[in-house]
Amino acid sequence: MKSKLTSAVTRFFCIIILLMGISLPPGNAAVKGHIDFSDHSIQTGQNATLDGYWEFYWKQFLTPSDFQGTKRPEKSGYIKLPGPWNLVTLKGKKLSPLGYATFRTVLHLHKDDINSLVSLDMPFVHSAYSLWINGRIVASNGQPGTSRNEMIPFQVPRIVTFYTHSTEIEVILHISNFHQRSGGIQKHIRIGNAARMNRNRDIRLAILLLAIGCIIIIAIFHFSTAIFRPEDTSNLYFGAFSLTLVLRLLLTSEKLLVRFIPELPWALCFRLEYLTITSTLIFFMLFIQSRHKEEISPRPVKIIITIQLILSAFAVFAPVLMVSKNLMIFTIVLVCAIIYILYSIIKIAWKDRKWAPLYILGVVAFFGAIINDILVSQRPVQGIYIFSIGFLIFVITQSIISLQQSIEEQNRLVILDKELEISGKLQRSILPASIPEIPGIDFQIRYLPAHDIGGDFYHFHVTDNNKVGIILADVTGHGIPASLIASMVKIAFSQQEQYSTSPALLLVKMNEVLFKQVGGQYVTALYMHIDLETRKLKIARAGHLPAILLRGEEIKELWSEGRLLGSFPEINCNEIEVDLQSKDRILLYTDGITERRQNEQFMGTAGLISILEQANNRDAAGMADEIILKTSEWPTAEKNHDDDTTLILLEIA
Repeated sequence: MKSKLTSAVTRFFCIIILLMGISLPPGNAAVKGHIDFSDHSIQTGQNATLDGYWEFYWKQFLTPSDFQGTKRPEKSGYIKLPGPWNLVTLKGKKLSPLGYATFRTVLHLHKDDINSLVSLDMPFVHSAYSLWINGRIVASNGQPGTSRNEMIPFQVPRIVTFYTHSTEIEVILHISNFHQRSGGIQKHIRIGNAARMNRNRDIRLAILLLAIGCIIIIAIFHFSTAIFRPEDTSNLYFGAFSLTLVLRLLLTSEKLLVRFIPELPWALCFRLEYLTITSTLIFFMLFIQSRHKEEISPRPVKIIITIQLILSAFAVFAPVLMVSKNLMIFTIVLVCAIIYILYSIIKIAWKDRKWAPLYILGVVAFFGAIINDILVSQRPVQGIYIFSIGFLIFVITQSIISLQQSIEEQNRLVILDKELEISGKLQRSILPASIPEIPGIDFQIRYLPAHDIGGDFYHFHVTDNNKVGIILADVTGHGIPASLIASMVKIAFSQQEQYSTSPALLLVKMNEVLFKQVGGQYVTALYMHIDLETRKLKIARAGHLPAILLRGEEIKELWSEGRLLGSFPEINCNEIEVDLQSKDRILLYTDGITERRQNEQFMGTAGLISILEQANNRDAAGMADEIILKTSEWPTAEKNHDDDTTLILLEIA
């Protein structure tokens, strides 16, 4: 099912990518300042472009009145549109990108186009213009001027609609540029039926807004995922990457941000446009490196990010004209990064990752769109700008991958929850179902696993109403592994019932069973045997914390030597014997109590003894509850504590 989904999505986006490469239909070319549309109507036919050779008047601002009468201004030559004027050669020298000029052409319309509404789709030019049609100013962007101080740059595409009164339409443009690396008209000017032109513009805006909306939703999805899964930083980086690209879409193409906020300074928008190039690449490199740590080496990522940070500072602090002139540096770094990313993607595909085809498709669509737009903007090829479509394909493919991964992760968690539930039942089954009722002994047991399942284990060997053996063991770690080893400890303990009256021997025999069976983890244990007839307590330890004897005001640790269980082929355990008195209390506990800490200071045995001293006047149940309560009151205990807690308190009648 997954492979079919991947295949279907891949085929769909491949068709989209092929459609993205469709070039614009050619219009009637301008020849020596005249464009002939007399053979077909632009009202009923397709929209056309005003490409071709326009009259060009360098460093002159000429008005329609200058072209009346028999004496006409001297032309500097003809300039091919679209294209920057700094590629034009006059008197053996290429023109400077900084300057101003007049562009003029005459449109010859079909007779059916007389007395009709016609629209021009005017792109933004570098860097300000005024437009005359048949002797009237009908549109402007910024304020063209003969010097940097006189002109005001402004760049927003717009639809200009006018009424035709004859078959000849004179079009004059004043354009000036003192701010960017190239000047003039570098995008197609289109002409066509007013209603159709506006409809096409609305469709472009709708597609762009749809793409922006989809990307914002996807960014919110990834940011939300990052909040709930902070360990996976790829979602955070991809969300930031998406929002950066949204800003770029708002700044380029239809210039939506400037449409919404026309008061924005042109220089600020220009710098932001360049910053979106660097920040987009930074976030994308962080994203792909965090998503594919094995395939993406951190060193080239750091190099690319460092270069982008330097270029970002350059875009912010350098003069606007200097930034514009160095666009090629930005482009070269971007292309190098694309080559490295594609190389890395090939490595991912070579390893036959499940989602590699879809991932490669998204990356190819995204960077293919970037390269296409660079080529179109630099004029090596004719075509349309497809960045928003390429990026939308990329974020959709990435979101499909992320969604599927989230679903798979959720499925794994469901399976893990079931396994934990089974392990929890197993853990509860190895503990005694009830506390033995021995006349003369009050048992108080508190067991608090750090997780649903833990590694602490306790049990009893009851010989008769006067004799009982008690074991308390602690397996390192917690969770399923600790639970499984605790089950092995129970098996080893249940097999040693014949040694229940000899604590040291019982632990030695348990070690023989557990040796090399605990998978590198260790087990501490303490076993004691109480004989109420003789009033004797015998106790032995295997690396466990010593039991504590409370007798009146006296509190004493019962120390004996003994190695851990399961780590050595043979161990020796010393056994001590204590004569019991009425009202004696014996406390067995695990390190889940003493290893609680506050500001890196452990509670320790001293802290436990302090609690026992404060609770000494309470009955056995009250003392057990007080120990649990006091240890849980440590301010940072909940954050730092990650171990099971078990205590067994016995009071002798």
